[in-house]
Amino acid sequence: MIRADQSLTSVIPHDVQHTRAIRIPETQAESLPESDQRTDKQARREFKVYQKQQAKAALRPEKALRPGNRGRRNAIWVVLLLLLAGLAAGLGWFFGVGPGALATVPDVVNRSVDQAELLLAQNGFDAPRSEEEFHDEVASGLVIRSEPAAQTEIRRYQSVELFVSKGPELFEVPNVVDRGEAAAAEQLAGSELAVGEITREFNADVEDGLVISQEPAAGDQTPRGTAVNLVVSQGPEPIEVPVVTGQPRADAVAAIEAAGLVAAVAPDGENNRDIPAGAVVGQSPSGGQLTRGETVTLTLSLGPRLVEVPNVFSQREEAAVAELEAAGFVVVVDYTFGGSVLGLVAGQDLTGEQPEGSTVTITVT
Repeated sequence: MIRADQSLTSVIPHDVQHTRAIRIPETQAESLPESDQRTDKQARREFKVYQKQQAKAALRPEKALRPGNRGRRNAIWVVLLLLLAGLAAGLGWFFGVGPGALATVPDVVNRSVDQAELLLAQNGFDAPRSEEEFHDEVASGLVIRSEPAAQTEIRRYQSVELFVSKGPELFEVPNVVDRGEAAAAEQLAGSELAVGEITREFNADVEDGLVISQEPAAGDQTPRGTAVNLVVSQGPEPIEVPVVTGQPRADAVAAIEAAGLVAAVAPDGENNRDIPAGAVVGQSPSGGQLTRGETVTLTLSLGPRLVEVPNVFSQREEAAVAELEAAGFVVVVDYTFGGSVLGLVAGQDLTGEQPEGSTVTITVT
């Protein structure tokens, strides 16, 4: 192949150069001897072959034919092989024991962030990020979980994300006082809380079935699911009404007031032959239960009423006794002579108006 720094004449055969230099027109060549004509044709043919070779050579990259090129090529191959060997060794180290090696993520749950990061670093991992979130069971500041999770195999250059507890999420306790039991339970559930122990007690100021008090109090901050204890009213406490019939007025009033009730005396009394005047002859209600502050009305006795004693003189014993008893008296028969001969009333000890229930003695002969 002809180098670019070579001249055309340096590679053309000498005889061809000479021939081309003394090229004779064809008209004149006919007059040349036959041997000279052959020489000229041969030169032209060889020159055409040379031109074709030059055209082909121009289409191919130039090749260095100097003797030192083979050694240089061998040196390049050696360098390439050394580079490939170094790359293979580096990759082997990277994926074998270096940052690209597989390793198992350690368990860091329930450890502090510092402890978790130290343990991860000892196993070749990096923990560049940690996120906080609420947790009802893991104490604040401790690791809840890792991503990837413990016992997962990953490359050491991969990061391990830590999720750290902020402790339980706190919720404000709503005010459920003076609410019905069902409504209070619904409101607590809507605040992520629960109904705890329910105590029932009597209360004269809070309607039956409404909440009297709560614990924890309204406004307190408590974890999710905290039980709120409620005290629910049963309404006013029922009181057994004392029975004071037959008691003097003062004693009856004292007994009723001691029970937490109010004693009221009716303006009108009643006659009663069995209960003395001024004593309680009746009460309303006469028993059962009332609530504190309710009223018991007392009716006082006026004593027995005055009744006209029938005159039964000279009546037969049976008729006299019947008439007196019908009038409300108690009859006593006195046989003066030791027995009844005629069976007639000879006398009676009471006449006129007498208290009902008085005893009338009649004398029978």
